[in-house]
Amino acid sequence: MEINAPQDPYIGIWISKEELAALPTDGLAWETLKAAAEKDPGNPDVSDQDQNNDIYVLAKALVYARTGELKYRQEVIDNLMKGAAGQAVQNMNVMLGFPETRGLLC
Repeated sequence: MEINAPQDPYIGIWISKEELAALPTDGLAWETLKAAAEKDPGNPDVSDQDQNNDIYVLAKALVYARTGELKYRQEVIDNLMKGAAGQAVQNMNVMLGFPETRGLLC
């Protein structure tokens, strides 16, 4: 099966920079997204599928992509690093035979 590249590929993943810039930054949808971006996502917990951390971090990323406000970018990076660091500690614990949550729970 041959897969052809799109005729006009975007520079962005799903949407071009110009299309993103044309989206509104007012109205109910924007206010709902912005409200989610303002929430504290807490620490990511990949074992809890009902946790809303991913929703809040995605909202922060979308608000940053639309506005360029560095505060949201930094919050996304910080939260992603928390998840990566926690996963590394958990993996080390498993490899060394310690309880998985050692050093992760306060």
